Amino acid sequence: MSEEQRPINRRPIKEEKTYQEALIDLFRYHPSDMEIKYDKIAYSNDQYTQVTARDLYIDFLELPGYKEDGTQTIHAVRIYMSRDTAKTMAEGVLRLLEESSHQNAL
Repeated sequence: MSEEQRPINRRPIKEEKTYQEALIDLFRYHPSDMEIKYDKIAYSNDQYTQVTARDLYIDFLELPGYKEDGTQTIHAVRIYMSRDTAKTMAEGVLRLLEESSHQNAL
């Protein structure tokens, strides 16, 4: 396909790119092109965490729940993540809690 026939919104493809480089380019974006869409927003007043050899999940629970057809129903959101992501999250949450406690004490 000649350059004249190439669609305007496509940039030329480098033939020497590896699969990994092409994949990185596919998911590269400018921060102004990003939008976060929340699938669910919930308040959690309890959680249950389960760790496996490779990852973990956290169930965020909305307690006490309610009776539905004779059964106590508790809504929950389950989030899976890698152990590295969980460690980063835990460190960040602890740091933010310490900083906010210090600011509230002043």
